[in-house]
Amino acid sequence: MALGYISVVPNVRACPDCPATHAHVFEELLPHPQHPCAFRVATVGERETIPHAWFGTYALGLVRRGIVIRQRVDGTGSATAVDVVGPGGALLLDGNEESVSGYAAAEAMVCLCPSLSLEQSSCSSMGTTRDMLRLHTVALERMDRLANARNQPTARARVAALLTALSDVLSPPRKLEVIPQHLLRRDLAALLALRHESVSRALAQLERSGAIRRTRDGVALLSPQALEA
Repeated sequence: MALGYISVVPNVRACPDCPATHAHVFEELLPHPQHPCAFRVATVGERETIPHAWFGTYALGLVRRGIVIRQRVDGTGSATAVDVVGPGGALLLDGNEESVSGYAAAEAMVCLCPSLSLEQSSCSSMGTTRDMLRLHTVALERMDRLANARNQPTARARVAALLTALSDVLSPPRKLEVIPQHLLRRDLAALLALRHESVSRALAQLERSGAIRRTRDGVALLSPQALEA
């Protein structure tokens, strides 16, 4: 599948799996008989970098399918994972190509909201402002949970806190019982600022304790209470 392919469909009805419809946001931007949908549908292949052109051109992206990891890039070019967004979540795209980046942990389809669409008078309503604030609040809560996991005192505690956070915030409002297998150990390590080997040892310890089980589909959370403890 082409990296960052963007399509515009002249449709007068929202797509059946439209994340904006499911989240009850941005009604003014969805298709009506008077205007087409303002969102641009883009796809990114698994493990591919999302196009830098997204940042600044689009205000945010609603993940329709897949998983996207957002990164911050410092002056040396070193990238730090700061957010992970699953289906239904908002990928914040404010910034520039020098300071932000990201990649698809699983093949992703994203509905991109052009910054210009939000600046038009027809969309500068209290409803759209409220929706933007709501999506940013959810994104900040997600990043707060990730930061809390990174702040735990041991690798095992970090991994346990991350698994609990992902269960709660990766694909709201669903609470996941299995962390998708597309999130590899190296992704978990990046989100926690840990070495890959440390994450592997922590997962093995948690599995021996009976808190989790590693399966073909991903990491099954057998005892959320044990992970939270």
